[in-house]
This record gives sequence, C-alpha cells and structure tokens, in this order.
Amino acid sequence: MEWADPPVLPQLLLPEAPTLPAPVLEVPRAEIPSYRPLVVPPSDLRAPPGVKGTTQYDKPEPKQPLLPKLPTREIPQVPTVRVPFTELDVPVPDGVVLTTAATTAVVSVAATLTATSLFKWLVTAMKPIFKTAWTKITKKKGLSKFLVLIWSAGLLTASYAGWMEKMDPTYVASILSGTLATFSITREKKE
Repeated sequence: MEWADPPVLPQLLLPEAPTLPAPVLEVPRAEIPSYRPLVVPPSDLRAPPGVKGTTQYDKPEPKQPLLPKLPTREIPQVPTVRVPFTELDVPVPDGVVLTTAATTAVVSVAATLTATSLFKWLVTAMKPIFKTAWTKITKKKGLSKFLVLIWSAGLLTASYAGWMEKMDPTYVASILSGTLATFSITREKKE
C-alpha cells in the first residue's frame, strides 16, 4: 500500500548557535619538591687526634629538675626453679598469688557442684508435678492451660531468683495457683 500524499510532519526552526570564543588554558606549573639531605655520619666516626669529642650525654643536666624525683624501689628477684634435663628456668609465683588462685579455684568448683546438685534436686522434685500435669492435660486437651502454667511458673521462678526485681510476684503466684487448681493440683496441708 502506498501513500497518496506523504504525511506532513511539523517542523521546528531552531536559532543558530551562538559562537563562543575558544577557552585559553594556561600550561600547568608545579613546584618540584626538594629536601635538605640528611647527613648521617658513619658508624666508625672518631674525633681527629688532639680534639676531644662530646656526645649528647656529656651535656650538663639542668640544675633545677622539672619534676621532683620519686624514690626508686628495688624490684625483688623472682624465685625460679630449674626444669630438670633442660636449660629452662620457670618463675615461681608469690604466695599471695598462689593463695588467690587456689581460693578462686575452690570457690568456683564448690559453686558448680552446689548448682549441679540443686538442679538435680529440682528436677527430681518437679518431675512428678509436671508428669501429673501433663497426663491431665493430654486427657483434657488443655494445652492453653498448660502453657499458662509454664509461663507463670517461669515468671515466678525468675522473680524469686532476682532476675525480675521490679515485678510483683503476687499476681503471678495467684495465676499459678489458679492454673494448678484447674488440674486438681493443690497444696498439701500438714496435720
């Protein structure tokens, strides 16, 4: 198919571009860095015969010290033990250091053993309670009650352990006792 008349497209006439002068760029200049050479005397430098040389250590000290001199203490010698069949000397620590290290070790071991036995006792004491609660939950399908029980027991334990000091444990204890009552778990009365 051919066009009968070619389409007439609109034309936009743009003005001529203004002529700008060519920019003049100067040749860049830079200052060449320079340094004063450092004269290092050779290591075997000696004064000529008949001339007494001076060093920086021969300068007289200032007559008035800037800071008062502190009394100097002698550093005690550390006793050492020679390791047999070697050339090694091993320093022996002071008695205070040994006492501190031994005390720290005994206390940490005692704390670990106490915490372990306390945890084992808690597990044996709480196991029947959780077992009874679990059997009653599975019979009654009270998962939400069980979760409330675990939540309140956890918060109450954290409060008594001192991890949540700002929390009032009374409300959480009432929730715990109410939840335990729904599982028919009550506190035994001593006769």
